[in-house]
Amino acid sequence: MSPTQYSKVPSIDSDRTAAHDEALLHAGEKGGSQHTLDDSHSPKRKYLPWIAHAILLGLSVSAMLYSASLRNEAARIHESNNFGCIDGVEGSNPWPKEELQLEHAIIEYDSGLSEHSVWKGDPNENLENAWKNIIHPLVIKAPESVIKKLNYSTEYSVRLPKEAGGDYMVSLGVTHQVHCLDMIRKALYLYRDGAYADDPMWDSPKDFIKDHLDHCIDSLRHWSMCTADLNVITYQWQPDLDISLPYFRETRRCRNWNKIHKWMLERTPDERQATYKKFPGAPVDPSITPKPGRKERLGQ
Repeated sequence: MSPTQYSKVPSIDSDRTAAHDEALLHAGEKGGSQHTLDDSHSPKRKYLPWIAHAILLGLSVSAMLYSASLRNEAARIHESNNFGCIDGVEGSNPWPKEELQLEHAIIEYDSGLSEHSVWKGDPNENLENAWKNIIHPLVIKAPESVIKKLNYSTEYSVRLPKEAGGDYMVSLGVTHQVHCLDMIRKALYLYRDGAYADDPMWDSPKDFIKDHLDHCIDSLRHWSMCTADLNVITYQWQPDLDISLPYFRETRRCRNWNKIHKWMLERTPDERQATYKKFPGAPVDPSITPKPGRKERLGQ
């Protein structure tokens, strides 16, 4: 076996080789197709996972901070506006502070079944006067600023005559709720005892009265769920009954009703100014479509 023959390796011109490498480097920087070197072990590739982790961590922190800012913004709106059911317990107060400054008082209240109240009991003159007092006024005047603040239409909301100041005709939620309670109360005694049979409230067709009562019950249901009263009612043992019953005596932080009612009376329009009857030229919201049979149900 003949020995392996080796040929002489030609000498390399170091200057020419360095020039060739430099040309390859520049070709790679320019996106040339002649770059054949394997860059899988490049220092830049080694740090890519860490860069990706840093980006993901930054995005997570940004999302957390953004979420916290949204909660803070919601809390700020919650405290400053208190519209509708955003804060159910406090409710809505879109009126200018210089016009209606809300006051609160701590009230001890007992709504037990056997407790006396001027608004409870069989029909009598004092009872009727008590209910009429808190239902009136059903309609008050509101400036344009209040309508706009609530995002209601200033074009289609009913406006009082110019000689009355041009304010808008509105009712407060509390007045509507008390009106509904009064109607349900009267319906209960009408059904049980035949009381209130001569009340003009019952002059409407029976279908409309039923619709009205259903509306009132559902409105009060919605209001109760919206405000979601969290006051706690405890139970106590009744020695004569050997059962436990709710203990309805409680302490509440309430709005000053007397002050609010006085303010409402000051904003009451003249009876000749408040009207439910459409006057000539009054604009009608085109989104309101007539409902079949409604005029008949209203007895018109």
